Amino acid sequence: MTMALVPAQNAWTTDLCDCAAEPSGCGFCLYAFCCQPCAYGTNVELMEPQLVFCGGECAAACCSYYLLYLFTGCPCILHMVARGYIRRKYNIPGDSCADFMITWCCTPCALCQEHRELIIRGHKPGGVAPSVNPQMAPQPQMMVMVPVQIPMPGGVHPGYPVMMQPGYVQQPPPQPMPMAYPQVPKA
Repeated sequence: MTMALVPAQNAWTTDLCDCAAEPSGCGFCLYAFCCQPCAYGTNVELMEPQLVFCGGECAAACCSYYLLYLFTGCPCILHMVARGYIRRKYNIPGDSCADFMITWCCTPCALCQEHRELIIRGHKPGGVAPSVNPQMAPQPQMMVMVPVQIPMPGGVHPGYPVMMQPGYVQQPPPQPMPMAYPQVPKA
């Protein structure tokens, strides 16, 4: 029997130390412990492009994380910004200082918690994020077919453009294109 997790209001849905918890499970937990840049890229792929550096792009986020690690030894600066995005989007209490400490000291656990939160809240790869307020979500478009009267010869419908009004002169049919070489009359 599988139970669906319901997102918590103004809190993380799962705890920081629930690394192997569903919906990510042991697979993502192992992934985050073995390759933090790749796990970070996977998480950022679920975030909105305009709001997070490299949002919606797994490879770019992974490379950015790795390069920051190579040159500064502290990729948690980049990670802290992504974690802050999740907190602000869902009104989760906390601050930048706490985000920095969690992403610096407990990077794999933070990556797992963020991944679970994004999945539970319905984020999809490419940065497609659900609306926070369901009443504000875009409604599906409805197509309505309306019967239209087609003008008959000799009668004009008043709602049609001017070109359909009496006095409209139909253009003559197009003339055949002249040939490249003139034909020589046969004798």
